[in-house]
Amino acid sequence: AIQELSLQQKIKLCEVVEDCAKWNIDQYFSADSSEDVKSLSLENLRGTASLSMALVHHLHQNIPAALFRTVRLLHDRTLLNLGTSSPVLQDTVSSLCMLWWEKSLPRRETLIAHSVPYALIRAVGSAAKPADLRRCLQTRDALQLLDFSDPSIADTKRLLLRAAIAPVFLARPEGRKFLADLFSLDGQLAQELADVIRIQIPSAHRKILEFYGDVLYRAWRGASGGVLLRVENDVMQALMTAAIHAATPALAASIRCVLDVVHNHRDTDKALSAALLRLYEPILFRSARVANPAVRRNALNLTQAAFPLYDPEAPPEETGTVLLQQLSLIREALGDD
Repeated sequence: AIQELSLQQKIKLCEVVEDCAKWNIDQYFSADSSEDVKSLSLENLRGTASLSMALVHHLHQNIPAALFRTVRLLHDRTLLNLGTSSPVLQDTVSSLCMLWWEKSLPRRETLIAHSVPYALIRAVGSAAKPADLRRCLQTRDALQLLDFSDPSIADTKRLLLRAAIAPVFLARPEGRKFLADLFSLDGQLAQELADVIRIQIPSAHRKILEFYGDVLYRAWRGASGGVLLRVENDVMQALMTAAIHAATPALAASIRCVLDVVHNHRDTDKALSAALLRLYEPILFRSARVANPAVRRNALNLTQAAFPLYDPEAPPEETGTVLLQQLSLIREALGDD
């Protein structure tokens, strides 16, 4: 057993593992290798990856260079270069890279270029399982290192956008939190995520709409500074405006279903209540008095859905005025021909 080996013996084993990994990689990718040889090479690489994981656990911070080279080789040559020919090997290598990342071992940033997109590929697929989502959750901190202005990560960015419509992310709270956190990574990514969600709304079932509402609230709650302004103005207020100017009553109702999830949190979140008033006030009351009857109807329905809009920290007189304005608007609209 590895735990019974001395440190020097473990270091020597790392060197043997590296040689084994190199040889089997060469065998698999050799044009002269038969299918039987390739199959055996994949099995050997799986064993190499498993043994490397055990060595990482037992060596702690005493990681020899040979072990890093093995992990880097497996990362570079197996995760995105084998297609679907060996998912068990690839899952093992992915777990190995994530273990290296979570232990903050040396040069861990070099092990995310393939491990992040691999985890996303598995999670956004039609056969995705909860284990695939968990693998993605392990990459959250690593995502902070990505330069979203670099064209080389365009494929990873597309996978992140696909996650916004993937059932395994939407159906689970931890998946929705993952999606919400994406809004804080990059301004352009946040805008494209919001666009993806808006595109889904017209045809989405009620449960999916509620999931998107939860993503929106989590994104707002977890944001601060410039990110918060972006979520409020470019995402939340943009949806409010879309609900008012929706082309059909059905579309307006679907957008309100998303926003209602946000509305429902204000009783326990005073900051949210104040934010809703701040975001609705410039657009809602003005829209209720425009010439277009469809816009007026949408504004009324949204006012009723968002009522009461108020700032819990405002003086009572100011709150009373704001609430009376909303009630007056509703009364006027109910009598609108």
